[in-house]
Amino acid sequence: MGKKILGILVSLLMIISGFSAVATAFGTTPTSLFNTSDEGTEYWALLVGVNEFKNHPYMTNLSLFNAIPPTDLYNLLLVSDHWKADHIRLLTGKNASIFNVFKGFLWMIRMADEDDVCLFYISTHGSPVTKDVFPKDENGGVDTALYMYDTYRTKIGEWPNCWYLCIPNKLYYLYDDTINRWLCNLRCKGVCVIIEACYAGGFNDPPWETTHTTAKVSEWMNTFTKRLSGPGRVILMACKENQMSNGNFFGYYIMEGLQGFGDVNQDRLCSAEEAFNYSAPKTTAILLKEYNFPVTPQIYDSYPGELILTEKEMPPTYTALVNGSLVGDINTDQTYSFNATDPEEDQIKYYFEWGDETEEWTGLYPSESLVNVTHEWTKEGTYNILLRNFDEHGMWFFEDSIPRRRLVVTMENDHFVDQRQTELFNGLSLNNGIFMQNWYAQSFIPTQNTLSKVELELIAKGNVQPITVSIRKNLTEPDLTSTSVLINPMDLYRPKLIWTTFDFPDISVTPGETYYIVCKTTYSSDSLYGWTYAGAEYEDPYLNGESYISNNNGITWRIYYDVYDFSFVTYGNK
Repeated sequence: MGKKILGILVSLLMIISGFSAVATAFGTTPTSLFNTSDEGTEYWALLVGVNEFKNHPYMTNLSLFNAIPPTDLYNLLLVSDHWKADHIRLLTGKNASIFNVFKGFLWMIRMADEDDVCLFYISTHGSPVTKDVFPKDENGGVDTALYMYDTYRTKIGEWPNCWYLCIPNKLYYLYDDTINRWLCNLRCKGVCVIIEACYAGGFNDPPWETTHTTAKVSEWMNTFTKRLSGPGRVILMACKENQMSNGNFFGYYIMEGLQGFGDVNQDRLCSAEEAFNYSAPKTTAILLKEYNFPVTPQIYDSYPGELILTEKEMPPTYTALVNGSLVGDINTDQTYSFNATDPEEDQIKYYFEWGDETEEWTGLYPSESLVNVTHEWTKEGTYNILLRNFDEHGMWFFEDSIPRRRLVVTMENDHFVDQRQTELFNGLSLNNGIFMQNWYAQSFIPTQNTLSKVELELIAKGNVQPITVSIRKNLTEPDLTSTSVLINPMDLYRPKLIWTTFDFPDISVTPGETYYIVCKTTYSSDSLYGWTYAGAEYEDPYLNGESYISNNNGITWRIYYDVYDFSFVTYGNK
């Protein structure tokens, strides 16, 4: 009861704060609360990435691992001369609470004046609300809410047993009407809102008037110039109000547009409208291609002209491997040559995470110059190398942030690498204890006569059980050999894709014939597992095999048509 009373008091405090902000906007509070500097147009931003959820770890936003999208946007803005670090507030993790977001809006209301531009970006989970709460302003009769770090106030048991029992507290949602209320108190000349969440299209509410009760968007747009209750707005939404967004593709393409890829009029200024026109078709195309997932981003634009957010500063191209072996020996220097091209001929520096808990920076190199780096691994196995580059202004190529393009190496010691498929085009094949209990398999054709072990790229979280990997000559025949490994649950908020070794008793195999890697586990209701794969929307990366799925514990199998090949490495003895 005490917690409920506290929650109500906090909510009342938020409401009172909102009314105070309204009063401030209409001049009934001392003007000393406002920023009264006359520095011309200043830019202010509140960037929110909800990548953790109190009492509900299972809700962790898979596309927001490490709070990358809002942090990337923060760093992108600082490359532009328009933006200053003390003009941007970044809220991620436990800081992305409803109260901190409200404080962020109050900060923007206090700091931004009539000449300024404001930006509000949020990436989180979204949900429709079953009815249109006050004010009654939704044509469809449904409001939209965003989940914050502290939306789940009730804790039922301990993770992982509570994940499907947690109940959100609606007082701690961030509603579309709430955002509208705060936006109407901004005094700036223009504001851009970027909503990256499911059902984001519900956030296209027009500014309120003091006499406003209901309005259709079309009616409001026709009479906008007569209304002075809020600044001109550009609202960029990841999907329609009845669609799910499926990841952060929309936001990353928005960022690419703000780098300059969307500068269609070539004035070297990047507007919110240009960024949307660049992002929307790319978002729709990639989600249809990779997931057969229909998404239609939305824009609401009442700003006269274009709302400029950044200057054009193009990033270097992706770091390309020019020379170097993907398979080598441990305790031996491995030399790799890379290069990248900057379209503006800026100098480029390179960053490498070698997959063995070490990292390396280079100095600045001229565009297109060959960069030679050397690294030594000390343990046999497969390693994912993270590649990034930055031009001299700090701009970088965003596609590295989505782990599709990557470099994977395997180092040998007592074994030879035989077969290898390490491409990751579009994700993980996930199993969940309540909803899915599949077995998966991958075929391959060995070239050696001994099979000693395999590596698979797997994840697990929750109440993890041992994963069993076996080798079969036929999918429905007995195992030739097998072993089980209990892998560590991934860090829910700082995950890394790693390779797990399954070292079973050696078996003799016939080179040139087909064999199968079968992967299965013991399921519990609160567990989740994943095996990375190369999706069937791209070129087949491994022509000597294909993927399979069984929905009945291996009794029958079928080709997994959504997936070309799972990720795997096979070894034989030296």
